[in-house]
Amino acid sequence: MDPSFLTSLGRSRAEAAIQTLFDYCGRPVGLQFDREEARYMMSTAYGSRPIRRFKYASTPTTQGKDACIWSVDVMNTEAGLRVAYVRAGHRLDATP
Repeated sequence: MDPSFLTSLGRSRAEAAIQTLFDYCGRPVGLQFDREEARYMMSTAYGSRPIRRFKYASTPTTQGKDACIWSVDVMNTEAGLRVAYVRAGHRLDATP
C-alpha cells in the first residue's frame, strides 16, 4: 500500500480496514485474473493521475468459487508504483 495509507490511518486502523475486507468477502485462497481497466484517480495527495485497475476473481474461504471480485488500483508516483486502493465485492451472479 501507499505509505500515506498507514500515515493517515495509523497502523491499528489500517490493519482493521484490511481485516474488514477479509471479513466481508473471506480470505482468498485462490485468485484468477479477471480483467484490467484504465482509469483516472483524483487525490488530494497526488492530484489527477492515470491508474490501472486489476480485477481478480477469488475463491474465498467463506463462499463458493469465484464469489468475490478483488480490485487493486495501481498508480505511478514520484516514488514509483504504489497500490492506491484495494476493494472487494461479491459477484452479482454468485450464489452465496
